[in-house]
Amino acid sequence: MANEKSRILIFGGTGYIGKYMIKASIALGHPTFIYSCPLNAEISLSKLQLCQEFTSMGTNFIHGELEYDQIVAAIKKVDIVISTLTYPQVLDQLKIIDAIKVAGNIKRFLPSEFGSKGDTIKPLPPFQAFLDKKISIGRATEEAGIPYTYVPANCYAAYFVYLCRRRAPRSAVSSINRIPLKKRIAMKMTNLIDRISMAIITATVGAVRRIMMKLAQVVSV
Repeated sequence: MANEKSRILIFGGTGYIGKYMIKASIALGHPTFIYSCPLNAEISLSKLQLCQEFTSMGTNFIHGELEYDQIVAAIKKVDIVISTLTYPQVLDQLKIIDAIKVAGNIKRFLPSEFGSKGDTIKPLPPFQAFLDKKISIGRATEEAGIPYTYVPANCYAAYFVYLCRRRAPRSAVSSINRIPLKKRIAMKMTNLIDRISMAIITATVGAVRRIMMKLAQVVSV
């Protein structure tokens, strides 16, 4: 059964990075599972359409909350677990790690380490507080004694830049000579951020490709 494809479970599969993981897993021919919250009336149209797209591609949805018993039951159905959970849910990965230990069948775990590797950089607060949580997940993964792989791609996610964007009012550009100094600086900064955004978006494409190549190597083991 050397050619048998690994069954892959992805947490956060409908998110920013997760959706690329899902498409890559399917493209590589792996039976692919998404662990997601139950659908309800509050789900956005775009996410509903994404779920429908994944279903049509043959993805298996496992609906449940991030509760220990439900996670264990889902993990027992697969071979590889990939977490793409975002910042608010970083520490919820501790439940996944514990569930993997109990299930005892997972060949490889990829925690949500697709940004900066927490213990290799020295950022300023409050980003350090976020990295501290990621570092704790890494240590917990290593101490659990489960097979794991980190895939850090540094801060390539373009939305970090967009969070900082503050566009100048349109009325401020009607007459350059009458624009106060602070507004002119703000406009120049906005223009600079726009250029940086495009550069990061370009870099994102390359980073995602590298992640997909690494994923292909991991799941083929």
